[in-house]
Amino acid sequence: MIVSNRFPSQEVKKKLRNFVLDPIVDNIAWPDITIHTKANRYLSNIGESAFSVLSVNGQGNAHIKLNNKELKISKDTFLVLGPFQTFDYLIEHVTPVEVLNFHLGIQSYQDAMAALSLSQETLLNNGLESQYCPDIIAHIHLKSEPFGRLLNDYDQSDSERYIFNVVNYTLGVNAENNRLINNIQGTKNSTKQELFRRMSLARDIIYSQYDYPEMNLEYLSKEVFMSKFHFLRVFKQTFGITPYQMIRDVRINKIFQMVIQKDIDINEIAILTGVSEPNTVYALYKEALERRKSLAAL
Repeated sequence: MIVSNRFPSQEVKKKLRNFVLDPIVDNIAWPDITIHTKANRYLSNIGESAFSVLSVNGQGNAHIKLNNKELKISKDTFLVLGPFQTFDYLIEHVTPVEVLNFHLGIQSYQDAMAALSLSQETLLNNGLESQYCPDIIAHIHLKSEPFGRLLNDYDQSDSERYIFNVVNYTLGVNAENNRLINNIQGTKNSTKQELFRRMSLARDIIYSQYDYPEMNLEYLSKEVFMSKFHFLRVFKQTFGITPYQMIRDVRINKIFQMVIQKDIDINEIAILTGVSEPNTVYALYKEALERRKSLAAL
């Protein structure tokens, strides 16, 4: 595993591919690499992704344009990308944003996925020819504290163990998503798959655009091309809470983080979290404190 404290040049990124089949073409095979660096202004286009985990440490955001979706990664979230995807990556912030991005070459990805997903018998019978590539659907996920520590453990453990642990965690997140599909009731499998794709997109929008004041049921249902009440019903079936509850939960967590930073004005917090009335910030912060107390008591 290579560790770098800077982004590769745009010239290099244009050449990165999962497979380098033609020796005449000047392409470069994706290495196993963790990039841990800071930037306040950075723009790149990735023509063909590796298996990647994109994350942010601390303040600021990384912006991703993927499949015509505008996504935003903060310190509370991470984005998992499967191989062979094209996306734009943008950082634009007044102060440097610390990012930690994990990229895995196709052979390491296939080997790790096979070891984690296939039976012992299959692995023994196929030997080194096992090439298991599950469908990794690019979505934003909440970043737990243990996973945040794991991502930052690249210089504390051996490379193989680090790769194995990161892939194992992301594979579990992907499996959990697949289980959520079964919460959607009363329809054939292909329809469930499409409905879940739209619900996941709505969740991505909530995680990315929580600072948009007009984030509500009508806005989200239009973004996923569904009627309000159909969207509400399927969203609640899928995630067990309403869109309003998810938006509120995300904003409460953000407000709690910002309020404990003494140098942030309450009006600025309201703007940064999409809360139209600054006075509402106090009520949400109080609820966040009560939740923290309840968790601490468990």
